[in-house]
Amino acid sequence: MAPEQKIRKIMRDKSSEKAANALRGVTDEADEADETDESLFDLKRQETIFRDIAAAMPGTGPDVISKHLKDAWGCWKDNRTWKVPLLLTPVEDLIKEYISCKSACWKKENNLGRLTRLHLKTLQDHQEKLGNPYSLPDDSEKIYAATYDWVKARNFPPIRFPKLSYKHDSELLSLVLDRLKESYSADVNHEQQEELRLIQQAYEKPVEALNRIKLDLLNRSFKKVDFAYTDSNPMYKLDIQEKITDGYLDQYLWYEASKLKLFPNWINPSDSQPPPLLVYKWCKAINNLQDIWDTLGGASVVILQTKFEDFFEKIDLLLLNRLLRLVVDKQIADYMYAKNNAVLCYKNLSHTNKCGLIRGIPFASFAAQFYGLALDLMVLGSTRASEIAGPPQMPNELMTYWDTRVETHHPIRLYSRYIDKVHILFKFTDKEARDVIQRYLATDTKMEDDDVNLGRSVFWDMKNRLPQSVTTWEWANSSVSVYSENNRDLFFSMCGFEVRIVPKSRMTPEDSSNARHGVWNLQSRERTAVAFVRVDDEHMKAFESSVRRILRSPESTANSKIVTMWNKTLMGLMTYFRETVNTKELLDLLARCENEVKERVKKAYIGSFPSVIFYCPRHLGGFGMLSMSHQEKIPSIHHYLHRWETEFVDSQKVWADYALQRQEAHTHNRRLRIEDLEDSWDRGIPRINTLFGYDRRRLACDKGWRVRAHFKQYQFPKQDHFWWTQKRHDGSLWNLYKYRSDVIQALGGVEAIRVQTAFKETSLNMTPHQKRKIDETHVEAHEELNAASLRDIASIELGKCEIETQYFSLFPPEYNDCVKLFFCEFCLNFMKSKEQLQRHMRKCDLKHPPGDEIYRSSTLSMFEVDGKKNKVYAQNLCYLAKLFLDHKTLYCDVDLFLFYILCECDDRGCHMVGYFSKEKHSEEAYNLACILTLPPYQRKGYEKFLIAFSYELSKKEGKVGTPERPLSALGLRRYRDYWARILIVILKKHKGNISIEELSDMTAIKAEDILSTLQSLELVQYRKGQHVICADPKVLNRHLKAAGRGGLVVDVSKLIWTPYKEQS
Repeated sequence: MAPEQKIRKIMRDKSSEKAANALRGVTDEADEADETDESLFDLKRQETIFRDIAAAMPGTGPDVISKHLKDAWGCWKDNRTWKVPLLLTPVEDLIKEYISCKSACWKKENNLGRLTRLHLKTLQDHQEKLGNPYSLPDDSEKIYAATYDWVKARNFPPIRFPKLSYKHDSELLSLVLDRLKESYSADVNHEQQEELRLIQQAYEKPVEALNRIKLDLLNRSFKKVDFAYTDSNPMYKLDIQEKITDGYLDQYLWYEASKLKLFPNWINPSDSQPPPLLVYKWCKAINNLQDIWDTLGGASVVILQTKFEDFFEKIDLLLLNRLLRLVVDKQIADYMYAKNNAVLCYKNLSHTNKCGLIRGIPFASFAAQFYGLALDLMVLGSTRASEIAGPPQMPNELMTYWDTRVETHHPIRLYSRYIDKVHILFKFTDKEARDVIQRYLATDTKMEDDDVNLGRSVFWDMKNRLPQSVTTWEWANSSVSVYSENNRDLFFSMCGFEVRIVPKSRMTPEDSSNARHGVWNLQSRERTAVAFVRVDDEHMKAFESSVRRILRSPESTANSKIVTMWNKTLMGLMTYFRETVNTKELLDLLARCENEVKERVKKAYIGSFPSVIFYCPRHLGGFGMLSMSHQEKIPSIHHYLHRWETEFVDSQKVWADYALQRQEAHTHNRRLRIEDLEDSWDRGIPRINTLFGYDRRRLACDKGWRVRAHFKQYQFPKQDHFWWTQKRHDGSLWNLYKYRSDVIQALGGVEAIRVQTAFKETSLNMTPHQKRKIDETHVEAHEELNAASLRDIASIELGKCEIETQYFSLFPPEYNDCVKLFFCEFCLNFMKSKEQLQRHMRKCDLKHPPGDEIYRSSTLSMFEVDGKKNKVYAQNLCYLAKLFLDHKTLYCDVDLFLFYILCECDDRGCHMVGYFSKEKHSEEAYNLACILTLPPYQRKGYEKFLIAFSYELSKKEGKVGTPERPLSALGLRRYRDYWARILIVILKKHKGNISIEELSDMTAIKAEDILSTLQSLELVQYRKGQHVICADPKVLNRHLKAAGRGGLVVDVSKLIWTPYKEQS
């Protein structure tokens, strides 16, 4: 029998169970693979293949078979075609079956690397399956024609290529750089340090950066894109320079599109409202529609909720290019097209993207929303789309019409698209509903209830409007709700909220009993309804998954970080859903997850572990854990967040009052003052105070920021639980200071807490390592739980500057209810209101900080303040500094410190811009304890000036100095830059040999700091038992350039100072 026939016989042999399993997919064994070691399972699989091939081809040795298997598997992993010349086809089929079985088991593994390979191969298979062109020509022509007619009808001029001297260049660039810089954590590797250096270089040389960006926009060749798969999303990593260019293009396109009103009101998310407000407005809009609840004569209301299937994966890039050319310059459209044709790489596996949008490119949000607009036009039709959008000169507000006739003459009353999710509301008369059903029954004769048939008919009718080769809707991923004489509810789910709307006229006693659910009262002049709102199952599962990831953290993870991650996850859920979490299922889930997190922390310790350790604030020695479980008399965070309904109603009133005040001020030819808005300062969505931010002009150019935040998940691996809002745009939408005060009171007060958090009850049963692990929670660099969520004072006024705070500061109890404080810029006394500050300023005689002026050069002055002589001033300075420093803890013990205040001087006096402090007598030779440059004066060289000044004082003392440890990652980087510049300048000028001790004498920098700096610059080698400095001029020049600018120079001749001596 021929070898081919033998192999075919084995493949057909039913009695050979192992062979059948091996060659048909190994389904039984694959199911057992989860319980069996993968390597052992693979060996069994290979053993079966070896036996079958050897039985059919006795002359084939195991080494040859093994080599073929290994080569075939390697080709599959690298996405290469495997082919062996002269290999028998049945043998080749056996090996391919083996590869198929092995790859199938990968899909069951929770291995991100393997999932990444599978995802890339799936993309390639999907691309090959679609063929080229990736959409049918007729479908493409329909979409293009509809979009062309829409753009022409609305007279939209194309967005031009950015000019070399574009008006808002600097604002757009700074927004891009700020967003990129925020994505880096405190601990960065060498590659990230280089990226940060390029970002800093763009900050320092904006003109050069902008010229390069606009030159890069003409480029059509790009570097490969690194691809990886996270727990839920694909992640794309671009070259940093390309990221800056794409980020600038994204900012530019969104700004110009917003100015020219490209996107109609139904496209979401929009910058004007967070997602919860969108849901509330959708509910209100339904209730405000004409005769919406009238079901006389067989009228009915239908809500269709669905999504565009494979929205991103099936975008035809050629079609996208043609569509973009209708609204942007040809060069920009070609750039965006070429950028999406990038090569995606994972290790040695690569894939050229030819179809589908790469969501990790910064301008992907703009491209996706515009492509979605083209699909919207296919669904709505150009006429209804124009009626919903309104006239081009004065577009309609969200979900409103010019008049009732336009609203009611078409069945589609409301339309909303949230990226790829679509919501449509219809109102049918009895005749219109029967016509739709008859068209549906002509293709599907299955008879059901009239409401069910109507829902299916509407879905079928709308689905057929879509070009099937571009996208489609699936019934399995859609839901339809019908309100009629037989059904009194409207159901839908939007942005994570599951909503049921019932008109009050049809409510039952059972509805009134649902008091534990979130309830929104929808009122208008004639119609009243109630919306029952809860968290949908998808977001409940997502929360539980986030908690599972926290619990799976490595054992080495600090307990404070575990609690911080829990706080961020809980706050992300609570601040978004608020009153809608009040359901039994979710409350039980929250209580269970909170207990599991506590057990995860407890298991690291032996013996008793009081609950006070969990819940008391960090500045009092605890973990600061937030609670929702109502356990142990700890207040629930739920009661300290305003209801969304209350916020929305109040916001409408506040902004209406603001419009009246602004109109009145305009009538009297004056500007609105902060005092005029004091009652509404922290109210409204967005908050009224966002109108007066110091960077409001720059933020006015930041358009499309909310949808951009949604796409950030494909660019940065760090999970953002507060992506839906930004404090600089929306303001602080919540404040938890009262919650922390009530927690302290519930735990028995500060003194009772300190007794337990000092570990008097637990220290007997704890090992030194465990006690040290808890102590580290007070000094480790932890991630902040959102700037607004752990902060009492949201902003301060100091002189002419209004400054947003960054961290919590423990002010005296009488300031517990304050959100903003007013500081005297000379004596630093703080008041609750502007009027108090004005009265104080009329009495305050100081025009500079108390103490001795020890330095004056041009408009800069430095004052030395003794903490013992000027105790009140020093304490006020510490209160102020803690608002901007994470780990500062000094409040009252200021007697042992000297404070050096840097001021800018003018005719009005000396105005503080920053300071540093140092101990009067330091055994560790610390020459700086704390340093701060106030936010309005940062990036002006003052921080480097303060560091240099501290070393000049050390030189005057005849000592070497070093900053107090531990240093934060940012502080270490600042000092490393200063040390590097000083040392490199000396090494460039010096001729001959020089020792580290000589460098220390010349600079007053501690020898250990010099050695570590030179080692980080790779300028030190260890030869013959000693360190040798190797300074090549080219290397020095490169490091000097990387160290950045030197900042302001301290003129030693202007320094008049003598070292501190204790007076007897």
